[in-house]
Amino acid sequence: MRISKKMLPFCILTACVLSVTGLSQRRSPAPQPSSTQTSAVTFRYLLREDAGELAVYVFEGAQMQRIAAFEAVIGDLPEADRQALRTGIAIRDAAQLQQTLEDYLP
Repeated sequence: MRISKKMLPFCILTACVLSVTGLSQRRSPAPQPSSTQTSAVTFRYLLREDAGELAVYVFEGAQMQRIAAFEAVIGDLPEADRQALRTGIAIRDAAQLQQTLEDYLP
């Protein structure tokens, strides 16, 4: 099976996400949400510009770990998008991450 050039970053990212998710799940069981946590939206990933690249970070407890980076022409984006990427875009899950990456990658 051949993977198209456009799909390669998503395949790599999916492998990274599954790897990191699998490692964190093996370390300890997920905490049960309290009543205050169930109504709040939890973000798993952060997408932001880092040294001219589009970088993906995963939250692990109170820390972030960079799991992937992609070449992107960030300077050609509208100012609002560039600002959002400078501060970081919080992303709930892998599906939203893939959709957001599709918006920014050629």
